[in-house]
Amino acid sequence: MTGEEALIKFCNDNRFVDGGVALQDCYDEDWIYTRLGEKRIPFLPVLGQHEALMLHDLHHLLAGYDTSFKGEMEVAAWEIGSGGCAKRYVFWIDRLFTATLGILLAPIACARAFLRGKRQRNLYRLDANTAQRMELAGLRAHVNRALRHT
Repeated sequence: MTGEEALIKFCNDNRFVDGGVALQDCYDEDWIYTRLGEKRIPFLPVLGQHEALMLHDLHHLLAGYDTSFKGEMEVAAWEIGSGGCAKRYVFWIDRLFTATLGILLAPIACARAFLRGKRQRNLYRLDANTAQRMELAGLRAHVNRALRHT
């Protein structure tokens, strides 16, 4: 299964789209949607957030954190621990805010996610199109190579 196929399944499984079958149904809208419980909450994407969101959703699949509120806080902590958001500056703000909530609301789970991330690396330094074409096994291998801190 490729990254693109996994993202389509992820979007449909998590009900981010209403029966959409194309990746564009989830990521190329004028609005990006997230869920809080059963509510679909829209927000305006700015400065490349569509691409960052695709990589973020792949992180959910690769790191194993669900899309619950707690899962979002955990994946944010993991993303920061595994190298941060590279030059995706707007996403840095979102990730730092979400990880801070995690420190306050789920400190042990988020500390574990951050420390796990320190032993891995995320996909934010890859182009989203490259990640979509890669097989999940290749993406897992990329994530499981330790990040070299210089």
